[in-house]
Amino acid sequence: MRNHERGISLIELILVIGAIAVLAIIVSSLPSSIQSISHSGNVSLAREIASKELDYFRKQPYESLSNGSNSFSDVSLSKLPSSIAEYEIDDCPVTVCLSGEEAKKVKVKINWQEQGQTKELSLETLVTEGGIGQ
Repeated sequence: MRNHERGISLIELILVIGAIAVLAIIVSSLPSSIQSISHSGNVSLAREIASKELDYFRKQPYESLSNGSNSFSDVSLSKLPSSIAEYEIDDCPVTVCLSGEEAKKVKVKINWQEQGQTKELSLETLVTEGGIGQ
């Protein structure tokens, strides 16, 4: 005699439910993963732009670095949503230049919008008299 039972076993049902649960976890974490990748790309791009601008200031003659702030443009800024790029040049803070060294503090700041929030990256360096390329 042969036993021809139809239907699914309890083990098969548990395996299918487990597979569906694993897929649900993967799909539910996908949006946050995509956001993290996007944010990381934006930060990396902003850092690249700011570093390039700081390199520009490092190569300028010290005498040409006058205190003040201004915006600047870069071709890559168009890849950051609603981006603004600024730099600020100021005398070296006395807490840093204790012996009265001739130096300027250069700060580059990049702002952009990401999911309705303003994100900011800021890099600073000191440029001294007789520095790079002088």
